[in-house]
Amino acid sequence: MSYSYIPGATIDKTGTSGAGLGARVGLTPKNTGSVWLSYQLTPQIRVAGGVRGASENRPLQGGTGAASSTAKAPGYVAGDIMAEYKFSPDLYTQFNVTNVTNKLYGDQLYPGFVILGEPRSFKWTVGMRF
Repeated sequence: MSYSYIPGATIDKTGTSGAGLGARVGLTPKNTGSVWLSYQLTPQIRVAGGVRGASENRPLQGGTGAASSTAKAPGYVAGDIMAEYKFSPDLYTQFNVTNVTNKLYGDQLYPGFVILGEPRSFKWTVGMRF
């Protein structure tokens, strides 16, 4: 589990122009967090799930580091699940579903555009621990 609360990330020093002084820093949502729980059903089968998210986020504005006053990405919560089967202590297969509900959210923010977070995706792994 992780959680971060940043209520007041503000610019306290600037160059000679003083632009952005006292403004909130861009790319710093007030709240971010995640939690992941797993459960061992049998000695061979493990299942897990979790959620992750962030509150409203704003891209940088100009070259000051200040948050944009107009552009923003709304907060989001996305869920992930996993199932694992162990053939032996060292050989396993695992199936993951990322963003189970296919939530549309802004992951990386830039002035003028956004890169969306990963849509629902499926990953199957066969692995060996050594």
